[in-house]
Amino acid sequence: MKSIVKKPICKVALVIFIFSQIGFAQVDTVENYFPTKVGTTWVYRLYPDYSKERERVTITKEIISAIDGSHLVFVNGNDKPQYRIDTIGNVYNDPLGTGMYSNTLIFKQKANKLEAWAASDSSKRIFRIKDIIIDRILGRFVKSKIVEWGSQPPPQYPKDTFALASKWDYYASGFGLYFVIVEPPSTERILIGFISGKDTLGDITRVVDFKSNQSSFILYQNYPNPFNSSTTVLYELKYEQ
Repeated sequence: MKSIVKKPICKVALVIFIFSQIGFAQVDTVENYFPTKVGTTWVYRLYPDYSKERERVTITKEIISAIDGSHLVFVNGNDKPQYRIDTIGNVYNDPLGTGMYSNTLIFKQKANKLEAWAASDSSKRIFRIKDIIIDRILGRFVKSKIVEWGSQPPPQYPKDTFALASKWDYYASGFGLYFVIVEPPSTERILIGFISGKDTLGDITRVVDFKSNQSSFILYQNYPNPFNSSTTVLYELKYEQ
């Protein structure tokens, strides 16, 4: 009589392997939090005037410095670079400007959680990586870094606090800046459309008159997600009320 040998352990291993491929195949592990390819475009919905306001940002030119190898990034056809990215991924805002907040270090792409740095010698702002998470951006799960920033605290305050209410910039791997939280009445923004190479995601051109085209309401994905003690939920109503 022919005997049958069962191998339940192998079956369990196979099930676990398949589940891991389904559950994590979409998680992006390439850490490029500040795309610089010419033509890359971001479309943001602006708040609190969110009914029609959009901001479109397109990289129109990129120059590699012959002096130090850093990248100068130009946006929306401007004749001055908006950003400078050095060879280790540090991002500086308005590198050729002359104001107090020019040439400030706004983001360290390779920084670890809770790592902090000063914006510049002249600015009193400090930045740090508040958290590193996996977030869902325009249908894709990617690694994200939350940058918290604000003014340096007085001597009597702990070094890991801010003198004023802090702000948060959210950077996603492969997408760049996708969400901003600041103090009123400054503008908040959320990424709703993105173009990079052959990828076109989300809403990149539409400007909707919500009062005539919208149903009763629209509910957006909460940010941050996942969250610990609090989260922000954005929604829109058909009529002002």
